[in-house]
Amino acid sequence: MKKQFFKRFLLLAAFIAIVSQEMFSQNWVEMMQDPDAQFEETVAAFEKWWGNRDVKNTKGTGYKQFQRWRHFMESRVSEDGRQSGQLRTLVEFHDYYRGKNLNNRSSAVTAQWSEVGPVNLPFNGTGQPNGVGRVSAIAFHPTETNTILVGSPAGGFIESNDYGNTWTNKSNALTRLGVSSIVVHPTNTNTIFIGTGDRDGGDAPGRGVWRSTDGGDNWHQWNSGMGNRTVYEILMHPGNPDIMIASANGRIYRTIDGGANWTATYSGVENFKDIAFKPGDPNIIYASSNDYFRSTDNGSSWTQITSGVPTGSSRIAIAVSPDNPEYVYLFAGTNSSFKGLYRSTNSGFSFTQRSNSPNILGYDTNGGSGSQAWYDLVALGDPNDVNHIIVGAINLWESFDGGTTWSIVSHWVGSGGNPAVHAD
Repeated sequence: MKKQFFKRFLLLAAFIAIVSQEMFSQNWVEMMQDPDAQFEETVAAFEKWWGNRDVKNTKGTGYKQFQRWRHFMESRVSEDGRQSGQLRTLVEFHDYYRGKNLNNRSSAVTAQWSEVGPVNLPFNGTGQPNGVGRVSAIAFHPTETNTILVGSPAGGFIESNDYGNTWTNKSNALTRLGVSSIVVHPTNTNTIFIGTGDRDGGDAPGRGVWRSTDGGDNWHQWNSGMGNRTVYEILMHPGNPDIMIASANGRIYRTIDGGANWTATYSGVENFKDIAFKPGDPNIIYASSNDYFRSTDNGSSWTQITSGVPTGSSRIAIAVSPDNPEYVYLFAGTNSSFKGLYRSTNSGFSFTQRSNSPNILGYDTNGGSGSQAWYDLVALGDPNDVNHIIVGAINLWESFDGGTTWSIVSHWVGSGGNPAVHAD
């Protein structure tokens, strides 16, 4: 009897330890994204989660990304220790820039810059690619097929008018602006909206939604009712461009006047990093953080859906396909492994797991171990084949049978003869 009780006690203790680790894991990720969080408390939360693990074996743990953020942030905290110090500096700069007499600033902007590289993927001494920077948003001009719009986590808004051969930074006045989402008005194509901040690494603070009415040459904050939040995704109603939905840290917002005023239709602790319309029916919207939500009234209200949805995820990505609008895919992971690929056939009302192996969030060509789900996680449905799904984490994978089996598409260092695509 005592032995059975002791075994049960050990199992319970082990379960509590695992759950606690995942809770702390999610805690430090959310604290990184919160400008009002205390920097030292965020560091302490990460170190408690990390524990006594060997720093020589950090692949797929988020250790590198956190230390990069920590190094950047530690000299930029405010006097009271909050992580909003750099945001305050940016607000002061932009206020100064807007109020400055443009006729008296010619000496400050006469310098001409041209790109000198690297234009090819550089490799370090170990044969691993260093990368050329992150891209967090891509949009295409509705009528000019040669125009591509790109947002970077800290480099602002960049445009190409020749199919990507040359690029122009259109946000030089927006110091250290992160762009995580871009939408273009379908008829007034000079009107562009961007969601600001770095949704993945927290390297640039959010300042809500910004708008340009001259094709990106000049920008203005367009975030009344929203404030300085990191905006992860913006959806524009396909039939009424004055209606938009924006997902942010701890909020989902809706506007009915082209972004002049925003109303929070959901408030909580979740960071909603993915939202999607049901194809053909914009009244139904799906939203995900580490949980999953659904709206049936065009984002005016939200309901958490739990039927078949995994618990304990660090992040969930959404994929849909016009080929069958009833299907919704959830791509879920923790900070240590692949949680699973889940599919709904009833417009996101309930889900069934399709697979949870191999670990397509890992570093290896066969999956292996590790995950950076909090940092790099995306899913895309083929518009012409609902069973064809492409998912991105450290590597790119695809499935042709609705997420039951997987094949690797590219590898972060090109192992196994796969193309080299480095996610971060």
